[in-house]
Amino acid sequence: MEGHTTVEMLKKAEGLGWEVGYRGVGNYVTKANRLLAQDQARNPTRALDRHKAQRRMLYAKCVDMGDWRTAHAILKDLGELEGVYRKESPEDQAVHMEAFLAALGEQGAIVRSLLPQYAGGLTINGPVQINLDPGKPEALLPPPGEEPDASTS
Repeated sequence: MEGHTTVEMLKKAEGLGWEVGYRGVGNYVTKANRLLAQDQARNPTRALDRHKAQRRMLYAKCVDMGDWRTAHAILKDLGELEGVYRKESPEDQAVHMEAFLAALGEQGAIVRSLLPQYAGGLTINGPVQINLDPGKPEALLPPPGEEPDASTS
């Protein structure tokens, strides 16, 4: 049904040579909606699958029309439905941070040694919270009592 009105579906049916009137199209829509509701009640994951399919259809139409802003919004919404943007627990963040630093080798060791100074006492074995707020440039300054390096200022 792709979100079409009954009148739009009637015109499409007439264009396909189907002999159906306004009431007939309305009856088909009603029956289809009942079947969808029954199916969703029996299998809730199908409802999610249907929502994903609808978004993919909308995305394709937006791309075809060159409506990039709406296509991006649909992709973001689809990503949220699929759990792409899931929030990680602090423990998971710590595990990922440790793996990242380990992959960096020597540079990772340097970054690890600097974290307590520049990330508010961050420890890798505990919750990771790095708040480098652009509104708080002091997060990028050396610890109190140390002078900034002349080559970086």
